[in-house]
Amino acid sequence: MEVVTLQFGFFSNHVGAHYWNLQDEVAAQDEIAGEEDDGPRIEHARLYRCVERADHSESWRPRLLAVDLQGALGALRPGLDLSSTEDQPTSDLLWNEGVDVIRTEAISKHPYQEGLEMEDEEEQEEQDMSDVGTGGDGGGDGSGYCSTELPHGPRPVRNYDFQNTARTWTDYLKVQLPENSIRELQGIHHGVAPFPLYFEGLEVRGRGEEEILLDLVRRQIENCDQADAVQVVYDMHDGFGGVADLVLRWAREELPKAGKLVFGVMPDLSSTVDSAAASSARPPPALDWRGDAVEQEGTSALSLDREASSWVSAAFSFASILNCEIHAFAPVTVPLWSAKLPSAISHLRRDCMYEASALPAVALDNCMLPCRVAGGPRPSKFVGAFAPSNRPTCGLLQALPLPEARMPVVGEAPGSNDTLASLAPHLFDLTCMPALHTNPFTSVVLRGAHPRRLLNLTCRLPPPARQNSFVHPGMLPLPVPFPQAFGPAVSKRGVLMPEPTQEPCAPRPSDQDVEVLPVATQLHAAAGAGRSGALRQMAAAARSHRSSAWACAVRARYGVEADEFRDVLETITDHLECSAASESDDDSGCSD
Repeated sequence: MEVVTLQFGFFSNHVGAHYWNLQDEVAAQDEIAGEEDDGPRIEHARLYRCVERADHSESWRPRLLAVDLQGALGALRPGLDLSSTEDQPTSDLLWNEGVDVIRTEAISKHPYQEGLEMEDEEEQEEQDMSDVGTGGDGGGDGSGYCSTELPHGPRPVRNYDFQNTARTWTDYLKVQLPENSIRELQGIHHGVAPFPLYFEGLEVRGRGEEEILLDLVRRQIENCDQADAVQVVYDMHDGFGGVADLVLRWAREELPKAGKLVFGVMPDLSSTVDSAAASSARPPPALDWRGDAVEQEGTSALSLDREASSWVSAAFSFASILNCEIHAFAPVTVPLWSAKLPSAISHLRRDCMYEASALPAVALDNCMLPCRVAGGPRPSKFVGAFAPSNRPTCGLLQALPLPEARMPVVGEAPGSNDTLASLAPHLFDLTCMPALHTNPFTSVVLRGAHPRRLLNLTCRLPPPARQNSFVHPGMLPLPVPFPQAFGPAVSKRGVLMPEPTQEPCAPRPSDQDVEVLPVATQLHAAAGAGRSGALRQMAAAARSHRSSAWACAVRARYGVEADEFRDVLETITDHLECSAASESDDDSGCSD
């Protein structure tokens, strides 16, 4: 019962890079522990498939398709050997006047990638020497997983300064992706050609690009013994919302019984440090904001275009994927994140894609962890229990790290003061959607905690929610590229230091990285929780722009009718009204 992962868009692939780095690190730690670890075993074959190389060694490859624009891969060019084109003969060309070959300057590799290559070369040399000395046939452990450890130990993340040096998500990706796991949309260049609207992505339909994408997804599914679930991460603020819609509609027909978990993500476009990402959010020339037939110039007009492009695209994308029979949809929108971060991650820079994408990556890993544990629930059944039918919107809270349990109060039962309410100050809301303890569609997953603590935290939840909650005793190991945005109160082993009112404890030195973390996630359906801040923002954008000059330009360019704006607004409003919250509609987000 395998799980296929689909990633669409630049920010989504940032999330995916952290996600696969975490999977690789966990696999490496499990390999080191071997049979000595008596905890629940994680079945990595759910996310990976094993292939045999020409030298009869094994390689584990992700069940993944990552889609991005041309140029978004940076120095990574899977399946392309540029050196082989240097000496190609030109005599066969139907041209007698000679050929001038113009080559662009090669993109330099990130120092982290160079370190990984150096490590692989040294490991290969050691293996070759071992084979010569022992007369072996190229044995080894045959795991195929990449290792984070360099020959002289892992280098601290501060040595690479990913915040300022990572140009794209491939700069810090550990896992080696095969050619059939990556697709660049042809004709649309990252940072050059705009791809700002949901309708741009729909224009892939009927072209050769659509056939190629669906064929790549089909291959991933055919390589599974039983594809039981699909987890999708996509940029819902731009054209990749339309691309994801095409693929999900195909998956609805081909995998009708598979569980479908969708993360719709949106970066902080207003102040992003990624200039390339900011340029991709600009509207196309045909959609420049105009007033009285005179083009307005300046940052205010551009920001208005960006808001319309982002939230209206997200609104159309959400309304469309509801027809794809998905089971859970979590809108992770960085612009709506609270301005007040928990003290444990107080150094996080939300305007940096490299850092902001790490939080949803950990959340996706943790909330789907029960499906990967041996003897755990069936992925389709687990995902199908996240939300009621036809109401897939879900909220997502995360404690990173999970603080230690409170000391018992004298005279009270042990664990009576260790509840989800007491954990609330440490839970960061990734979806701007308040949770209610009476919601039966709730799944709490703890990592690095004792089973007794799960019972304490979920004791006040309804029985269906307790049945869909799980705990794993092993902590989450952090790979080298993971952002060290933790406050000094988080120790090297991921322990959150006591509060000032308790016994003082020395903070973690600034030159010391956090290596492992206990994690908690709470996924809850909007049908039994508070109203979604992301849906409110979508509704507000669709309502305010449906009669604007911007909307007229959209209709002229893409043939979008006024009735479609109205239908999208009605769909979102209907989902907002089905929530259990009693808060005012005027409350337009959870940002402080």
